[in-house]
Amino acid sequence: MELSTLQIANEYSFDKSHTVETIRDSFKNFEPEVIKYIKLCKEYFSQTDFSYVLKDGTKKNWDTKQERFEFMQNMDLTNICWDVVVWSTIKPTCTFTEVVGHLYKKLALTTDRQGIETASEMVALLSKTPFITVVYPANAEEGVLMVKSNINLDIKMQTYLDNQRFTLPSLTVPKLVECNRDNGYESIAGSVILSGNHHDKHLALDHINRMNSIALSLEPRVLLKAEPKFKAKSKESIKDTIKRAKAFEQNNTEGVDIYVKLINQDNEFYLTHQFDEIGRVYARGYHVNTMGDNYRKSMLVLANKEIIEMN
Repeated sequence: MELSTLQIANEYSFDKSHTVETIRDSFKNFEPEVIKYIKLCKEYFSQTDFSYVLKDGTKKNWDTKQERFEFMQNMDLTNICWDVVVWSTIKPTCTFTEVVGHLYKKLALTTDRQGIETASEMVALLSKTPFITVVYPANAEEGVLMVKSNINLDIKMQTYLDNQRFTLPSLTVPKLVECNRDNGYESIAGSVILSGNHHDKHLALDHINRMNSIALSLEPRVLLKAEPKFKAKSKESIKDTIKRAKAFEQNNTEGVDIYVKLINQDNEFYLTHQFDEIGRVYARGYHVNTMGDNYRKSMLVLANKEIIEMN
């Protein structure tokens, strides 16, 4: 398999940006219920009366709600409704906040608050369908509003979700970043700016392209002879320590799986980079990152080595 083909396959297999389209293909049996949900959302956002009365009898108009609803009335709800269904059902249980966090930016409303309010309403509407049950804090072990999925995914799809990681390094030289809406990947859309702070002002894209073009490798000796260390925290409950230790072990297991894959794929790869809101540059990635902890930084070396002779 050519590296470019393998790179695209990795992006679809491991990056969460392709989750919805992949899951949606396996949800064909649920399409009639999704169509009913889309109709339910259209009816909800068709409301035209946004007036309310204060205690003193003053009649006012809820302008921000009117703006949100008019925006949704003019929007094709098909894709966003599918997003709501997928992100609400791919885990057996998750917090209401987590689901809304996946959705509100996709709505592209004027402010984050408007997006969060609208996404929350759409998840609440989904609870009127067979897809999910909303569990209130008083009845939830976690003590917060939870979303319980009523859908049982097949083994193949569950395996796909279990294998999803943070974005893997690129096996080929990343695509040239020519504008702020590029990120160097073959099939992953996104900005060259982190954390939803996108803008189209001038940035030093030549520096991003220079950083993206540096070929890296993993140092097998580090992988064979060293291991990450779990650090205890002095002011932490036993429950929190156990929870953090489990996450630590899971990350290590995932990391080893990724390191083996990269070594077997010629052990040469590239990291993509992004700016933060004030122009600092960060490598994109989690298990493989030049800006990770000491263990992860120590395993990275340049793929193209040269002997430097001192006069």
